[in-house]
Amino acid sequence: SFFAIDPQDDADTARARIAARVISLDPRMADSVGLVCDLTGYPDPDAQGAALDPEARLRQLVGLLRHLIKLDSRDRPTVVIVEDLHWIDDASTRVLEQLVEGREGLRNLMLFNYRPEFRATWMQNNNCRQITLAPLGEADVGGLLDDLLGDDPSLGVLAVPIATLTKGNPYFVEEIVQTLAETGAITGQRGSYSLNGAFKGLEVPPTVKAVVAARIDRLPPEARRVLQSAAAIGMSFPEPLLADIADLPANDLAQVLGLLRRNEFLVEQATFPVVEYAFKHPLTLETAQASLVKTERRRLHHRVAEALERGDDGLVDERAAILATHWEEAGEPFKAAQHHHRAAMRVVRTDFPTCAWHWQKVRELLRGNLSTPEHFELIFNAYINLLNFNYRVGTGIEAAKEVLAEGDDLAAQIGDEGLRLTLALCYSRAVCAAGDAEAYFQQAQANYNAAFAQEVPHLRPLATVLYCDSMAHSARNVLGLEQADKAMAAWPPDLQRGYWISGNNPHTFFTFIGGIYLTWLGRQDEARARFEDARVRAIADDTPEVIGWCGYGLTQVHTWLGDGDAALAQAREVEEISERLGSPLIGLYRHLCYAMAYGTLKQPALAIPESEAAIRLAQASERHWVGGARAQLAISLIAAGHADQAVAIAQQAVADSDAAGTAHFGALARCALARALVRTVGKSAATEIDALYSEVERRIAAGSARALGQYIGGWRAEAALLTA
Repeated sequence: SFFAIDPQDDADTARARIAARVISLDPRMADSVGLVCDLTGYPDPDAQGAALDPEARLRQLVGLLRHLIKLDSRDRPTVVIVEDLHWIDDASTRVLEQLVEGREGLRNLMLFNYRPEFRATWMQNNNCRQITLAPLGEADVGGLLDDLLGDDPSLGVLAVPIATLTKGNPYFVEEIVQTLAETGAITGQRGSYSLNGAFKGLEVPPTVKAVVAARIDRLPPEARRVLQSAAAIGMSFPEPLLADIADLPANDLAQVLGLLRRNEFLVEQATFPVVEYAFKHPLTLETAQASLVKTERRRLHHRVAEALERGDDGLVDERAAILATHWEEAGEPFKAAQHHHRAAMRVVRTDFPTCAWHWQKVRELLRGNLSTPEHFELIFNAYINLLNFNYRVGTGIEAAKEVLAEGDDLAAQIGDEGLRLTLALCYSRAVCAAGDAEAYFQQAQANYNAAFAQEVPHLRPLATVLYCDSMAHSARNVLGLEQADKAMAAWPPDLQRGYWISGNNPHTFFTFIGGIYLTWLGRQDEARARFEDARVRAIADDTPEVIGWCGYGLTQVHTWLGDGDAALAQAREVEEISERLGSPLIGLYRHLCYAMAYGTLKQPALAIPESEAAIRLAQASERHWVGGARAQLAISLIAAGHADQAVAIAQQAVADSDAAGTAHFGALARCALARALVRTVGKSAATEIDALYSEVERRIAAGSARALGQYIGGWRAEAALLTA
């Protein structure tokens, strides 16, 4: 630095360095050393100098600084650096202006940094060049994080959230990493951190909040109010909507928006058909929202919601999710619940996690706040759909039990046995996902009998859907096929949507589930016809979930028939649907489809990771599938020449399938185990191998796994040869 002051120097040492430097440049300036010490923050407590009025002191200070800069630049170029001009006070601004204007003839570069809101007249000078520091790009943020955090694999979950929150601001990146370290979320030291437990999300550091809040506080009051109004709308907003709630004349609002754009609080996103703005940084939005007191925040959200509902563009349903948020923030739980209901119905067949989230919001908003029939109707819709979507999004049996208990208690209070049965019907599928297909069958059968014993004709299609579904999962294929055929005749394809309580057309479901039974009964050509018919109907119904189910069924048919290319094509379609819906079940089907396709194509190295991924998904959400997924992994390992590894996997698959009551998966797992034992133990396991195949033959005869009948003779012959 100019005075060679070290950060560790005490005040006396610093004053001595200042004096030495000033006198070395011009001994006549010895009397001015005290003024320089005052300027640099090291005042001499013993100084007895004459008091100067502020104006005289300012003139003397400017002259002193200009003289020092001139002296230092006689023999070399000099650089004057002033940081954070946005914090500068009025007196310092006047000093800086005169220093800038007095540079003529000097070999001197003045380098300042400041935020966009800083303005000064000298910035218009020809010799002034402004350089905008753009946010760091994705690669640069990654490099900065690598330097700060290190490359431990556990840190991989942090990169995207940090980049998203900071928008390339390096200071924000550093502060977030520091906060993660201080809170114990990461452990270690710079460049060698690791994640400490599960990642629970990012918190904005207080230091960052303070910086952003200070920028907002420095805005003129009118601009600050407009920014807060914009924050009540959200991250982006059309100008007419802001004008509707800002209470400013059009010209005044335009001037304020210009100021907010120049100062980089807002950016213009679109100009047609109307001008749209967005907050440049999400932290600005968050800080502006936090600066609103509760009453003002509620008032603004109320006005935003009313303005959106008044819109004449026919987009109220499309804005349902946004309106729900605004009405909730406005303290209107019933209106918020209504719009969450609308939002859920908009994505009921296309985005399962989002749909389930909206139903949960309806439940939370209305629970304990019921006073009208409409309130009750909304909350029961929420209970029914939360149970319907439980297995679709993998929320688990405990969550299902809570919803059932809550809904059943309310239905009992109002004496509605039909609602109680509806809840019980929808709950039963969660029992299957929890890993007990046999218990699912027992409950589905009891519910089916109750639906036909009571005067509830609207529930009978749903009861039959779940009854048939339970027979497919528990491998009661002969009885299930008979029931599905009867149901197809009883409920036609054009059944009103009021009967689609499960979310899908019952007739289409019965068509599909018949294909599942036929597949395991070994009647592949008939199964393929049923799946293709169901797929066509599902497209007409606009139920992509069922299209995904049919894709799984067709992949299985192609696998049994040995057509690997067709199986792979179906797997790709299931993958696309899985990514679109966000359904764990379709995701499980996706991996199983690929495992079967690659196995049929004799590419076991590709089938193995797909089988492993299927196991993980099944363990997390569809536990009755774990045995089937493990059996598929064992088959893939055998094909890859790893029969030694397949033995333990197949043994566990047998145990899992028997515990879940999935007899077809149990038969498949026993075949895999027998084949693995033939290749590893051989003759010494002959008795066990024979017993495994005997049990499979029993299940083939019973109809649980007749599809295996075409292979069992060959496998027995193989065992006889290798164990002789």
